[in-house]
Amino acid sequence: MTVYNVSVLSFAFVVDNDGRYPPEHTARSIATHFTDPVMVQDIPIQTAAGVGLVALDAGFTAPAEALRAALTAAQDSRSSHHPFAYYNPGSDAAQRRAFQLLTDLPEALEADDQFTLHFQPRVSFADRLSHSVEALIRWQHPRLGWISPAEFIPLVETTALIRPLTALVLETAIRRLSRWQDAGRDLGISVNVSPRNLAEPEFLGRLRGWLDRYGVDPRRLELEFTEGAVSPDNARTLETLRQVRTLGMTVAIDDFGSGYSNMAYLTRIPADVVKIDKSFVLDLDRGEQARFLVTEITNLAHGLDFDVVAEGIETANAYTFLDGIGCDQGQGFHLARPMPDDQLDAWLVR
Repeated sequence: MTVYNVSVLSFAFVVDNDGRYPPEHTARSIATHFTDPVMVQDIPIQTAAGVGLVALDAGFTAPAEALRAALTAAQDSRSSHHPFAYYNPGSDAAQRRAFQLLTDLPEALEADDQFTLHFQPRVSFADRLSHSVEALIRWQHPRLGWISPAEFIPLVETTALIRPLTALVLETAIRRLSRWQDAGRDLGISVNVSPRNLAEPEFLGRLRGWLDRYGVDPRRLELEFTEGAVSPDNARTLETLRQVRTLGMTVAIDDFGSGYSNMAYLTRIPADVVKIDKSFVLDLDRGEQARFLVTEITNLAHGLDFDVVAEGIETANAYTFLDGIGCDQGQGFHLARPMPDDQLDAWLVR
């Protein structure tokens, strides 16, 4: 066996497969050495390793290709929490595409024709009208075509690029609010933000600057963050949320019920709206358990003085059930799909 130090945290093992020990045996043996914590000055440091396997006779034209394939397999091992993983060309293609998207994103942020906003209406159960929409970003890549936000948003959230991307969405949404306000349309916008945004020292200042520049009433803007993404122990982030509310904006907890937060989470986060995760809403037509959970979440949120929004309403039965338990607003394909500016205007006056 020959060992190479590829980088600070990466090592390559070249093993002769003489038949005595299968590759899986060697890989599992390597991974096992990382299961116990490493002691550094009597402090236990928990470690973890991903082990990727690739056969050197698999048709690679250069050693560097085989090494990159092994690193890709090691990433698959870490992602799956399995001791080892074999090189998978399909996974490799996905990682190449992910790298390409992240590489192209800075240029896309500077362009005027790649990122656009679509808007999905939220409908009030009380009067059947829409008083607010959610802003959803869309990416038209010049070479790859339309890129689903489900593909690129999770990638961007792992990098500092989430900051300029959210800034683009926020300023565009506020600019749109200004046009609606000037036209006499009483409509608000909800925008998703990440903990990285809330942790920025200049975040509130930029937000105030956009609202002032475009003359927008702060009460028309709502900021959403995913349940569990904001820790109730993060004093700085909680203070940012309090200041957001002091300025007149509302704060929404998105995808509530999808994480592992207990109900006490709602008592510690400064927010105004609870958005029930769509996985529960989609199951309303399938069983009593989902109906029980959605009812309990709604009652609990109302008891704590939150408004309740149900996401993922795709059937008339789900809509009727949510109306019956007193849910405040609904959002989903049964009511309206995300749509561009011009279609939203037509939908609102339908």
